Amino acid sequence: INYNSGFISYARKINEKLSLALKVNYNQASGSFGTLGNFGDAFLSGNYTLNKKEKTALSVSFGVKIPFTLSNRKINEFSVPLDYQPSLGTFDALIGIDYTFKKWKFDAALQLPVFQRNKNSYFDEYSDSNNFPTTNLFRRKSDALARVTYNLTFKSLTNWTFEPNLLAIYHLGNDSYEDIFGNRQTIKNSNGLTLNANLITDYKINTFNIVSLSLASPLVVR
Repeated sequence: INYNSGFISYARKINEKLSLALKVNYNQASGSFGTLGNFGDAFLSGNYTLNKKEKTALSVSFGVKIPFTLSNRKINEFSVPLDYQPSLGTFDALIGIDYTFKKWKFDAALQLPVFQRNKNSYFDEYSDSNNFPTTNLFRRKSDALARVTYNLTFKSLTNWTFEPNLLAIYHLGNDSYEDIFGNRQTIKNSNGLTLNANLITDYKINTFNIVSLSLASPLVVR
């Protein structure tokens, strides 16, 4: 499956320590089932700086994720797996910590599902494909994230910033679904580690506007 995800974000600095941000994304997936695109989630977040010096900074983040769909979008009136859905349909709490040292940045975070509203109705038994597990009325566990980023700049490219990074996501438990008999079943081996290599490229148009492009590829898949 090929994914394209765009987003619009707005951030406002309240004071020297506190800033707030809003981000809305649009996700599109294309594969053998077809193409499905829709607004995915809205992220409301805040960042509070605990300590900031010339070369180091320490801050904490907090926020919520609000879905625009309940993961029940269809292609040609057929139910499709979660891999095609623009959102998992969960209301999540987000907490994190961020440490910056010179050009290095270290992040750690937790994403905790608070309200599970997923209404997906995909059954592997009724599908021509065997590549995806049943995800009917999917319920998911929490995620722990860690990322290491290096800020790369060049004197000849004053408006450009390049941030190669490694993102590790550890799924803290096995997810589950409801089978054709109405019984909840565990998706085996759905817990564990995913490791992504990522490159974020930012172009600074002016003081207030930035265009960002992110390219990612998985190195380890659970």
